[in-house]
Amino acid sequence: MKKSIFILPLLLLFLGCEKEAPPTTVEPSTEEPGENQDPEETSIYTVLDGSIGYWHESTLLSSDGNVIVVGNKRIGGHRQMLVTKTTPTGEVIFSSLCDLPNSRALGVHEDSQQHIYLAGYTTGENGEDRRRLAVAKLDQDGMVIWERVYQEEYEIYGTGITALNDNEIVVCGADREKQNLILLKIDSLGEELQFKTVDTPDKYKVPSSILVLQDGNILITDYDNSVFNLSWFDPAFQLVMERSYGQGNRVCRSAIQLADGSLVVVGEQTHTKAGSNKIDSSKVLIAKIDVNGELLWEKEAGDTHYLNDGQSIAVNQDGSFVINGYALSDHTTKTDHMIIHVDSEGNEINATYFTDEKTFRGANIIKLENGRNVMTGGYQGGIYFLNVDNYGLK
Repeated sequence: MKKSIFILPLLLLFLGCEKEAPPTTVEPSTEEPGENQDPEETSIYTVLDGSIGYWHESTLLSSDGNVIVVGNKRIGGHRQMLVTKTTPTGEVIFSSLCDLPNSRALGVHEDSQQHIYLAGYTTGENGEDRRRLAVAKLDQDGMVIWERVYQEEYEIYGTGITALNDNEIVVCGADREKQNLILLKIDSLGEELQFKTVDTPDKYKVPSSILVLQDGNILITDYDNSVFNLSWFDPAFQLVMERSYGQGNRVCRSAIQLADGSLVVVGEQTHTKAGSNKIDSSKVLIAKIDVNGELLWEKEAGDTHYLNDGQSIAVNQDGSFVINGYALSDHTTKTDHMIIHVDSEGNEINATYFTDEKTFRGANIIKLENGRNVMTGGYQGGIYFLNVDNYGLK
């Protein structure tokens, strides 16, 4: 098993205290640690303007072979939804802002006509109002077609967006107060077709990803009480099946569906020291689940010198997988990110860590037609964009 580390200039800092097991029942952070600055380039990274959206939901491969990345940008003391389209090597084709005040895009979807949909939230003109679920539609050149706010009486926000077809767009998100799952269906003009709150008292049900399956059902991933949760809904938002997997301190981040209909889910497994809640190790957790929701296998990957968390996963043509995420080390001042390559059974082939004091989360990984990968994530001063092979080489 090969391991590689790419080290950019960083400040070494030894932390003197033991790490506590992270809580798994708090709202995932969508914030960035610093203010946006001008985009820059380094020898490894292309840094795009703005701040990255939600993990696994904020970058996609366009039907024309280019890459779409969403998030937000600070303009005059306010944040606005931002969408950037680039070539596979990171050259910007366009970068567009939406008009909604104090808004953030967390998820993105592209329809068959290359219209771009953004989902997220706005907090109003003064930025102090409660979060309200917001969706925007843009054309293929990045021009805004419409922007809408939904269910304004609730404090809710969107985390992911997908579609049953070009006229049934589905948004998932959460009620911020109760942490309940919400589902919204709209048409291509932005008219609301259906809204549902999945009431789960005393449970954390903020969705970590959304996926329309081959059979037309909708898969929601989340986690609560330290287990992976998968929920299958039909197109009318009726619950078809719900399953939980595992025990202990684990977090579910996202899922993909393979050609045979099975699912591969990625996240984090934390192991604590015997008799305490002190962290012993934290590794990327990969699980494969069949079309009936039965667990086929689960494996762990990642260097134990890091606290690993798998955020996004993609499949290679040979059936192996690549994972992007973040990895925290006592020896760096910021959260690092990595690419982990595992075989078709989840066994680790290689783990490459990119340690840079300016990076703080690996959020997305998408597979290009040439077999290479685009990884995006958080970067102080912008969004990092990295085109690499399965071993992390440019």
